Amino acid sequence: MRIFVLIGEENEIINRKGIVSRFVVASLLISRSIRRNAISCIFLNNIKKAIFLYGSNIRQLRADESSAWGIIRKAIKSSHKRPHSGVLVEKVNDIEDILKKFKVSKIFVRSNIGVDVEKAILGTGSFIYLTSLSSSIHYREAIPIFFRSNLRPEQEVVIINILCDRAGIS
Repeated sequence: MRIFVLIGEENEIINRKGIVSRFVVASLLISRSIRRNAISCIFLNNIKKAIFLYGSNIRQLRADESSAWGIIRKAIKSSHKRPHSGVLVEKVNDIEDILKKFKVSKIFVRSNIGVDVEKAILGTGSFIYLTSLSSSIHYREAIPIFFRSNLRPEQEVVIINILCDRAGIS
């Protein structure tokens, strides 16, 4: 299982909808199909709301930004727990509540120093990857990984998915 978590405040998520949409698409889509073993999560830190998009159940997600943003926007505005097929919206207090939901072998966090992403991914089973739109994330139990260049969150997800696919990690 691959779980990708993007952390940001509500206005930040809305203002950077292109990056957020591409993050979801990069997390869940493969050519001509949906990655069934992946979950994309958007954590709206300031309003304590998490939007989970499950690759195993999501419908009508396409590679274009407007399709993905339509699903995300609906989840942000909706008062329903399940605003769309394969999408779950929950109130959470912090990132810990999200991490408790899943049993994974490793937790990775984007960092300026740490293990090279390629080395960190090797031999990994299920994992959670934490990244943010703006600030750095500090989580004591996470393995800090870095990328050789400064990348946006959706680009980080693409690299991680490529490395996992090449290594045969599901």
